[in-house]
Formats: sequence, C-alpha cells, structure tokens
Amino acid sequence: MEKISQKEFHSIKRLSKNYIGLTAEKTINVVSCNTGKEVFVSDKLSNMSESIYNQETKKLLVYNTSGYAYLYQLPDGKRLLPKIYLKQSDIWSEQIIWEGDFCWYPSFRKGIYRLNTRTGEVELVVKIKGENVTHIVQDKNNILVFTSPKTKNIYKQREKVIRYSYRIEKDGELKYQYRKQEEDYCKICFIIEDVNKKKVIVATSSKKRVEGDSLLYCSDGHLLNIPVNNRWKQGEWWYNRELQISEQDNRMIYVDEHGYLCITELYAENIIKRNRLDKYVYDILYIPTKGVLILTDDGVYEMREA
Repeated sequence: MEKISQKEFHSIKRLSKNYIGLTAEKTINVVSCNTGKEVFVSDKLSNMSESIYNQETKKLLVYNTSGYAYLYQLPDGKRLLPKIYLKQSDIWSEQIIWEGDFCWYPSFRKGIYRLNTRTGEVELVVKIKGENVTHIVQDKNNILVFTSPKTKNIYKQREKVIRYSYRIEKDGELKYQYRKQEEDYCKICFIIEDVNKKKVIVATSSKKRVEGDSLLYCSDGHLLNIPVNNRWKQGEWWYNRELQISEQDNRMIYVDEHGYLCITELYAENIIKRNRLDKYVYDILYIPTKGVLILTDDGVYEMREA
C-alpha cells in the first residue's frame, strides 16, 4: 500500500470515466484518472459535502450540507451561476438525477424538487399526499419514486413500499405513468452506485424479517432479488460509505468493523484480499484494473491490484 498524498480528504467518488472527486473540509478537488493531476479545485465553502458531474454538458454541481450549491464548467472551473439554494439539506449525490438542463432530487416529507441548471430556479414538481419519498432511481427516460406511508410513530415498521413511475419530458416536466404497491419489501435502507454508475438498492425482505437479508438491484425498472454475503449481517459497517460494488468484476470492496480492507466475491464467501489498515478510514474508491484508493486521517493511500 503506497501513500500518494499527505492531504486529508473525507470522501472520494468517481465522477466520470475521466474524473474523480475528492472532498475536503471546505473544497472539492477534481483529479484526472489518467494523469493523477488536479484539474479543478472548488471555492472554499463551509460544510462541503457532495458533488455530481454531468459528462454530457461537462458541468459540476457542488453543494454543502445546508443545501447551498455552486455550478461550475469543467475543465476550466468557471462558475456559471450565483449561489443556488436547493431547498433541501443532506442530499446524496446518488439520489440526484441529471438529464440535460435539469436535476431532480427527493425531499423526504415534501416530494421531488427540480433544479434548472440554466437559470438556477428550484421548484417542487411532485408532491405525494400521505406518503414520504424515500428514494428516486433513474430508469432510462423514467424516474422511479419509492415512498412509504406517513406515520407519527417513527419506530413502527413500514410494511409496504410504494413505487411510482414518471416519464421525463423534453421540457423537464415529469409525466405520471403508474403507481404500484410492493408487498414483499418493508424497508429500503439506501442506494449506492456500482463502479459502472449503476444503481444498487439495499433493502429488507419482509418475508424473512432479517435486516440486510437481500440486495435489490434496480435494472430497467425491475427489482431483482440478489442474495447477500453473510458478512453484511455481522456489523453496522455496511451502513457506512466505505463500500464499493463492481458487478462487472464480481467484487465487493469494503472496510469491515475491525478496520480491515476486504475484497470478496460479490455473491460468495470467498475473500480475495484482506489487509489490516491501522488507520481511520473516511472512504474508499475502487477503480477496475488500477486498484483501491483509501482516504484516511493521515492522507491518501493506493493499493494496486495484484
């Protein structure tokens, strides 16, 4: 394992085939995957948390935990708009759908907001009465909206997941298509992206009543039941962000509760590699054919594939 940077970063993500984004306390650095050199550093902002990149328009949206955002044009880094207020805090970049000039993202109690990246205008475009929006997922030209019934008792187990479908129109409008009630699944925990930018949903099966029992992969609008490695049940580490999935390479890369970096086969128990880190790990990024980048409290490390 080789140390490649002394600077402390808190999160790392693959923005596109050519770029990765490194988040520090007040800045986001964009680095070329080909050369390893910085191509852009954002303005200094407080509570910097996330970024999302549109490869088609080469625009980068950077935002903080309070829901304030800035829009930049890469690779020159020119700021395109004044500060944008997204009207929603703590948005996961995996929950933002960006098509053309519009971004859609969920608000748990309100619905779905839309950001016009040309004007900076933000408006609530979908409001579902009596239900909380938990996740949204893109399926080609559609947006799948997952909701759960509102309840005053936050500890009550939700028995149903309700799925809506909206078609993305050319003018950025969302056209309602259908509503389905999924009886088999009682809770969606979170959504992650595999290394090829596919959406993966981690959920709970109501039939077996074991949390973390099944991994639901959303592909072309269909939910497929995929068995999960038993190690997912041995701690709370899988709630964290130190997790990478590559369906193409059939690998799952994560930091377990004992501080080991583990590479396993996705649908089996076989451990391909296990390394003791002895450092506090903020985040990891797996790049096929290159290796794993590890963000720790004393810098950035690279573990190359054998």
